[in-house]
Amino acid sequence: MIEAIDSKYLMTKLQAARRLIHSATRLFWANEDPLASNLLAQSADQLTANLYEKKFGSDLIWDSPLINSDRKSELLNIVRKSSNFVKHADRDSDGILPVFELQGQAEIMTFYSILRFRSLSNSLTCHMKLYLGYHYMMYPDHMSLEGAGLAEKLSLVDTAKPVQLRTLWGEAAMQNPFYRDENSDDKRDLTIP
Repeated sequence: MIEAIDSKYLMTKLQAARRLIHSATRLFWANEDPLASNLLAQSADQLTANLYEKKFGSDLIWDSPLINSDRKSELLNIVRKSSNFVKHADRDSDGILPVFELQGQAEIMTFYSILRFRSLSNSLTCHMKLYLGYHYMMYPDHMSLEGAGLAEKLSLVDTAKPVQLRTLWGEAAMQNPFYRDENSDDKRDLTIP
């Protein structure tokens, strides 16, 4: 007989996406392993793409006019290279993966996931706002501050290298009480009785 599960230990797919995005951003800012960061970002990208397509009939990114539909599967294979590398070890046990590509892919997939999450939930968490702030500093042509829903203006840091900027931004995030509280909530939500 299956016992009933207490509802406070269940999560929705959208809550799972939020947790994946939060974990990916924390790994990213801490300059942790790029493969782990990339795989979390890919999971969030895939999950939010599926949820978005289910709700709206097509994906915000992969089905947009920006993506050539004839080349979509080729592009997805490039983006999913690291997950396929890990997943298909039985087919290609001596394969290699260029690590330098992983962090850039993780950045853009996290960005896409946050855009979808905002459309799906009509909200942005503190983690997401901080990530969008970082993304704006690195890639100012990708977005507008108004479109991201960021209240404060961010100054561009022209002299910092990407790794330095990630580290500085991550340290700043850890000083933000809302970010810390949200991080604690993420961990508390995963507590098993």
